[in-house]
Amino acid sequence: MNALIQTVQGLLAPAVLDRLVLALNHLLAQEPQATARLLPHAGRVLRVQLAGLPPPLPSLPPVTLRVTPAGMVEQVADGEPVTPDLQVSLPAERPAQLALQLLGGQLPALQVEGDAQLAAEVDWLFRHLRWDMAEDLQPLVGPAVAGQIAQAAGLVGGAMRSGLQVLLSAGARLRGG
Repeated sequence: MNALIQTVQGLLAPAVLDRLVLALNHLLAQEPQATARLLPHAGRVLRVQLAGLPPPLPSLPPVTLRVTPAGMVEQVADGEPVTPDLQVSLPAERPAQLALQLLGGQLPALQVEGDAQLAAEVDWLFRHLRWDMAEDLQPLVGPAVAGQIAQAAGLVGGAMRSGLQVLLSAGARLRGG
């Protein structure tokens, strides 16, 4: 079973990471201040890792990104020898709680090592970048429908956060905490 999980992870991880980098660059492109803040850091390398995922969840490799001259990011190729200028670890011992924080727009406690200026910019990105779903949907469905879809998605997200919070609270009570 473990070999199957590793095989699936090996097949899916690169595609998922590619999509995450595309999504991050889309968010950066929507916020000119974000790209402007990253421009001075062109060529710098950032490594992000989920730390301490509990079994049976598979461990995930760190994601290594380089700031491009356009103020975007690109994934560093596997095997390319780089020394990260900044390392960020997200504690994932409690993945449901981490998901709840991220869904709620809260910045989880991070372990950060490396360049202080780059760390300040990454912190700003974590705190300020948000997807404007309505803006992306407007060309497809028009502004009124895009706004309604975005509002419905916000309600669903709120319901998911509430449901996850109830599950976490129930689990804590069952564990005696």
